Amino acid sequence: MSSSGRYQSQLFNFVTRQSLRLRDRSSQAWRQVKLAAVWGMQILLYPLYVTFQTTRLVGKQLRQTIRQTLPQLQAATRSLQQVIDSSEPMSADTPILRSLQAIQDLLPSLPDAIAKQLSPSSHPPILPSSHPPIPPSPHPL
Repeated sequence: MSSSGRYQSQLFNFVTRQSLRLRDRSSQAWRQVKLAAVWGMQILLYPLYVTFQTTRLVGKQLRQTIRQTLPQLQAATRSLQQVIDSSEPMSADTPILRSLQAIQDLLPSLPDAIAKQLSPSSHPPILPSSHPPIPPSPHPL
């Protein structure tokens, strides 16, 4: 009688083979379950990670921008407050006239094609001659 297994009994050999096969399959299934769980958690947590990193980077950039611009804004606010406190009441058209004066002051620095379109020779004067020239604003636009 030739036996292909460890035992002489075909029943014991069959049970042994089946138990080994079951153990291998269950081990493989457990590895697949663990892998699927790890990948699933990575897939679920990745958007949170990206959100956190993006928020951190945006916060860092905002802090840098605030550190750079806050002193300039504070200085402009102080100087504007000084102008408001020291100036007499303006007429309703003074801001418009100051804007137009600023445009006329910018004409020499513009490229020739644009300066020609905006030059006083091609259009009526921007400021009416009845108004005295407006002193330049202490704050650049």
